[in-house]
Amino acid sequence: MSEQRFDRLEKMMEQNQNMLEQLIKMARNNNTSIEELRQDVSEIKNTMAIKEDVQILKDADQALLDLVEKTYRNTEQIESKLDHHANMLDVLAARTTHQEAEIKGLKIAK
Repeated sequence: MSEQRFDRLEKMMEQNQNMLEQLIKMARNNNTSIEELRQDVSEIKNTMAIKEDVQILKDADQALLDLVEKTYRNTEQIESKLDHHANMLDVLAARTTHQEAEIKGLKIAK
């Protein structure tokens, strides 16, 4: 009888050993899965950071475009004023020429 008990105990110990080995394998697999998840989370964080950087660049790009557009409008206004001033200078130059001619005519008539 004790031989049978011993055999049963041996068999139970083998089963326990097998179960322990299976648990160790499962723990290793879990550790591997956890490490893969950590890497995935890290990649996601990097991707999110890149997306945030891209959004910042897009915002800066839009600000630059707005500034360029404002500068363009200001340049158009300046050009318009310069054209107007050039026309005014032409009118004034014509008046001056006419007045100089009148003054010469008056000097000659004296």
